[in-house]
Amino acid sequence: MFVAGVANAQTVIEPAPGRFFVAANGKDEWSGKLVTPNPGGTDGPFATLARGQKAMRAETLKSTLYVRGGNYYLTEPLVLTPADSGTTYTAYPGERPVISGGRPIIGWQKANDNLWSAAVPEARGGRWNFSQLRVGHELQTKARFPNADPANPLTGGWLYMAGEDKKVGAFGSFLSRIHNTNDTVTWTFNAPMEGQYKVAFYYSAFNRPLGYATLDGRMTVQAGAGQPVELRNLNDTGALNVFRWATVGAVHLDQGQQYLRWVNTKGGALNLDAIVLCDDPNWNPGGPVLPRNAPGSNLIVVQAEVFNAATCKEMVVPNMSAAAFRNRFQFRQGDLKAYPRSPGFEIVAFPDAGLASAVLTVRGVDYNSRVVQVEENSNAALPLRAGNRFYVSHVLEELDTPGEWFLDRIKGEMFLWPKQGNPGLQDVVAPVLDHLIEFKGDVAKNQFVEQVKILGFLFCDTIPSRTVQVFAPVDAAIWMSGARQCVIEGNRFINLAGNAVRLENKSAQNEIVGNEIAYNGQGGVALVGTAANQPVQNVIEGNWMHHLGLAYKHSPGVLCDSGGGTRIAHNLFEDLPRAAISLRSRDGSTYSHNTTVEFNDIRRVCLETPDTGAIEVIGRHRREMSTTIQNNRIHDVVGLSASSDGKLTTPANTWGIYLDDFSSGVTVRGNLIARATTCLGISGGRNNVIDNNVFLEAGSHLFGIEMGDAFGVSNRIVRNIFVCHTPNIELFHVTGTWRGQFFGECNNNVFWHTQGAGYLNERPVTPYGPLSKWKAVKLDAASVVADPMFIGSLEAGLQINPGSPAVKLGFQPIPSEKIGLAGSQRAWKKN
Repeated sequence: MFVAGVANAQTVIEPAPGRFFVAANGKDEWSGKLVTPNPGGTDGPFATLARGQKAMRAETLKSTLYVRGGNYYLTEPLVLTPADSGTTYTAYPGERPVISGGRPIIGWQKANDNLWSAAVPEARGGRWNFSQLRVGHELQTKARFPNADPANPLTGGWLYMAGEDKKVGAFGSFLSRIHNTNDTVTWTFNAPMEGQYKVAFYYSAFNRPLGYATLDGRMTVQAGAGQPVELRNLNDTGALNVFRWATVGAVHLDQGQQYLRWVNTKGGALNLDAIVLCDDPNWNPGGPVLPRNAPGSNLIVVQAEVFNAATCKEMVVPNMSAAAFRNRFQFRQGDLKAYPRSPGFEIVAFPDAGLASAVLTVRGVDYNSRVVQVEENSNAALPLRAGNRFYVSHVLEELDTPGEWFLDRIKGEMFLWPKQGNPGLQDVVAPVLDHLIEFKGDVAKNQFVEQVKILGFLFCDTIPSRTVQVFAPVDAAIWMSGARQCVIEGNRFINLAGNAVRLENKSAQNEIVGNEIAYNGQGGVALVGTAANQPVQNVIEGNWMHHLGLAYKHSPGVLCDSGGGTRIAHNLFEDLPRAAISLRSRDGSTYSHNTTVEFNDIRRVCLETPDTGAIEVIGRHRREMSTTIQNNRIHDVVGLSASSDGKLTTPANTWGIYLDDFSSGVTVRGNLIARATTCLGISGGRNNVIDNNVFLEAGSHLFGIEMGDAFGVSNRIVRNIFVCHTPNIELFHVTGTWRGQFFGECNNNVFWHTQGAGYLNERPVTPYGPLSKWKAVKLDAASVVADPMFIGSLEAGLQINPGSPAVKLGFQPIPSEKIGLAGSQRAWKKN
């Protein structure tokens, strides 16, 4: 079978100048000039890639190293420097050599009816602490509780964190509708010292409609048995959603537990977020961020919603979460057992809002208080909250299912319940290295690794970093630093702890083409750096990326954390826990610009996390990104969210294309998007062009708009087709206060609901209500409500009848036949 990037299987490579060979039955003391050992056993191929590299460096010709099929276990990464420029490392025609960063586990013996064991002396005392194991080419599962649920692989097999008794509030969460005369709220707290304390409110007020613009003299606070103090400086903030600080009075506090009572003595509109008391007479809360108190003084912060008692006629109390911590969590009664034979067990969890997963190192368990202590900042960068799902991992006492394993890191002994027979008759491999190949240019001296090709291998078996940044995991099998015009083509990257390839440090004009990237702990390709050293003008084309993010769920197929001029085209993305493609611009020194994302086929993504898109763009630096997203097919963007009481909901909260966090200057053209919560969303950005797309089968609304602030203006929405299928769906859904200038133009679109034309003109499907009212304010003046006249299915290549009303408005056919692997001659061949 012909495999992309590898010569035809019938090709025979004859010895020639500049050609060297490596084989599993070779020897490094031989010449490496022969394909196989000679009859006398005196010469033949090399045994290792490192010896082949040394031979090629001694050549004056551009050299090629042909590697025969077999397993090659690296003891250290192959490091390519500028001295290796122009060389090619390729699989021998028709063969697929395995480049492993692991070490075989041998010497298996029967331990009981189900389990086998093997001595691993290198691991004794925690010296070799690997986190994955494969048998053949299939990853095994660390023994866990609860077991995975094959019938419900995403929503089953979980425990849920409990909430501690103490409830906590937060800035941005406030008491409202406390405007009636004699409304009263009481809080208790501990005062560290006796003394006079200034009192400050973080509040909003708007009372001009009531005939006054200040609440001075209309409210009081009272501390303990002291006298009520009339409040001052409570002037209108301009609106009830605009908050600010004001020093409102002073009270005397005794040391120890105290109470503070607020009374609305004369009535007045107030929203109260927080109260701060400070015994520093010069302290002032100042601006929107609470400043620290002076050394030696005391500062008490009281969140308004965490009150002890209240007598209010109409008060609205926000939902409060249980206390959240980064170094501990509480488990529910009976969920966590004692595991005396597994002192190094781990917790695999989805912390905080469930946007990412983490592998937590356990430091101790108090079974009386049901509290697990975990190592802070070791993959534990997010708060652990009530309702977060988790399971217990790497537990010998729970090794009860075929395919599970456990490593006793103290004794150096491994246990495995194999799926098929004697593991001694199979390849059982655990990883040792964190990467396999390193392109190492000297950028400071303008010396790059140039025109090196890596073709036709299978790469596997790596370990992750000790601490993974869960929002940007960038471990990888191949590191490309200071690499230029190099090619990674026709390879398989499977069973890795990290990504396949990482580009950084001015790596430019490289091609990651026609590879299969699958079953990895993180993602596919990651581009990282700052504006000063980011990778530029690299191509990621024709790759098949699927079943990624096995360990770290915030892993996209392509992560462009920082890069310029990247082209991501003709790839197939399937079965991913989060985005297929993530383009990020976080600040003025880390951003992704001039990116082209085109002809990608994206299906079944965002399966395990919420608040993301199949293609997500982040523009926090608020600059034009000059990025084009065109001619992609995107469908089944699922999403999974969790509540504080441990209920999982799917589908949930996803976008087909999500221009998040003020993304600006992005052109979205010619895309087919279906079956997401929202087909496309713009969050506060400007100067985006949404042109000639098809949006259909959304779960909630087809187009989402998050207003943000006044930055968002001049977005153009033209020549698109919007098709609604479900009841109560919206065409345009707005979060925040709608401002017409958000759209510079919205026109020449086709709108349709499968229930008929009347639906859109009768239901509230826009910020103004029915579509007829939207058109009345000169939005979509020339747009029509009509059947777009589709031909064929989305998966087979949706087309538009030439007589469609969309064509009359300027809609251009989308070249579906070019989307995905079929559109690239160098793409991975799936079959």
